[in-house]
Amino acid sequence: MSLDRVINKLGSRIIRPSQYEVYIHFAGIQAFSENASGAIAWQEHVPDNGYLSMYAENVTMPGRQMLSRSNTTHGAAREIAYESAFSGEISITFRYSYDDPGMAAGIRRLMDYWMDSISDPVSGQVNYYNWYTTTMDIALVDSSVQDSFVTPFAIRVNEVYPKTITDIELGHALGEDYLRNTVTFAYRDYEYIA
Repeated sequence: MSLDRVINKLGSRIIRPSQYEVYIHFAGIQAFSENASGAIAWQEHVPDNGYLSMYAENVTMPGRQMLSRSNTTHGAAREIAYESAFSGEISITFRYSYDDPGMAAGIRRLMDYWMDSISDPVSGQVNYYNWYTTTMDIALVDSSVQDSFVTPFAIRVNEVYPKTITDIELGHALGEDYLRNTVTFAYRDYEYIA
């Protein structure tokens, strides 16, 4: 297959996985206002009103699957679908910077606070599900269009909350690296918004 044929079929504007936007609707988390233990001014730690693209080094787009079981009446077995399922988790690797006030550890502190709002670390009381979930938008961006935000593909992920915050590795041999860590989010489903 020649390069000319590929360009002719696909065009010169192939969608790149490095051009994306991530937005978490932090204002929709009711548990932030209900958390008694270790309360912080969480709004101070939300960068760019929830647009996390500059801080999100890697994002895992959610997948989907059909659950099936084998059915044999006679002859060869058939796989019969019985339920649609979404594939579990979204991972975002955040990078940290001193440039923004409160952001050096702000995202990490915000995620810790969100998890504390799910389950109070002092009392152990778990909040209501609808109080600690929110939505997240993930969009691919066409950067070839100047002075305009064009997205060929965007989804809204529903009922999102942080499930795991990974360790942050420190070390003297990491002098040329930068600080990052990954947060894994649970979610219920997603829908297309563009």
